[in-house]
Amino acid sequence: MSSISGESIFDLTGLDALDTEHAVVLRASEANFGRIAKVLTRDRVVLIQGASPAVADKLIAGIAAEFCLSEELEVQAGFAEIYGHRRNLGQYFMTVNERGDYNFIPPHSEGNSGMNMQLSSFYCHENTTDGGETILWGTSNDPDVWRGMKEFKYKVKTDRRELSRAEIATLKMTCEVKWPGDTVKSGDEVVYLVDTPVPGVNRYGVLQPARKSHSKILGQERFVCWDTVGNVDTDIAKEFVKALRQVGLFKGPLGIEDASILDCSLHRKVWSSGVRLPQIFNRAIIRRLRQGELVVMNNMTWAHSACGWTPGTGIRKVVAAFA
Repeated sequence: MSSISGESIFDLTGLDALDTEHAVVLRASEANFGRIAKVLTRDRVVLIQGASPAVADKLIAGIAAEFCLSEELEVQAGFAEIYGHRRNLGQYFMTVNERGDYNFIPPHSEGNSGMNMQLSSFYCHENTTDGGETILWGTSNDPDVWRGMKEFKYKVKTDRRELSRAEIATLKMTCEVKWPGDTVKSGDEVVYLVDTPVPGVNRYGVLQPARKSHSKILGQERFVCWDTVGNVDTDIAKEFVKALRQVGLFKGPLGIEDASILDCSLHRKVWSSGVRLPQIFNRAIIRRLRQGELVVMNNMTWAHSACGWTPGTGIRKVVAAFA
């Protein structure tokens, strides 16, 4: 593992160290739920080695139970089948989103402020590609940094005073809107109008000021670089490419000028924050995951990202579980 910090973005130290300031490495045979939970409450990442897929399922279930997140783990595993965008592999783990040649994934924490997802983990079945490193980013909680950051969210406007239970359920399940909380408010920046299936209700994509969320693992309020923050901001992606190039981890076709076209979430970009990675993240860990490795972290304080890899150089089969 390597830490990344400072204005240089990447400060590589302690590669593969078994115990660092930001991470602890355990063998599966010595990993117990209470010990792992204790490490997480200190805001450190846990890397477990030598775990079979069945053991990885058992571990993530036990860790979730330590934080009373068992129901959330079950629900997230079920979403893969409901939405069809991922496939379940095992009881709790699911495939990650499909990627094209050289595609990379910018830093983000899974979910959004409405979901308040607490725990994230990745398990490696196989990883033989030229590239594809996983990079974890410790998120700053400095309010001065987050004052200018925004989160993308769907909200509604309507002159109707009441909605039926069926209409409220429709907005929640198909439009990602919780009525009546998700209404356009002062300070929200409307990006575009989206149709809704509910008569008399207009749905908008808006940028709202970033707000703190409660971390059950730490027992405190934290700013989070949600998917709806990190993957809608063009500057976070550009900074990620800059960081990868700085340490020779960027993979792309020869002669490419605009590397942003390789961003998996390019179609979701709606604004430019002007932020630099060393502002929003104050520590990081690089790991080229190996077969049988399970990495577990506080989803609210650690964002995850993944480099691209050279096409045709091997197989990268990494699965995820969230709670």
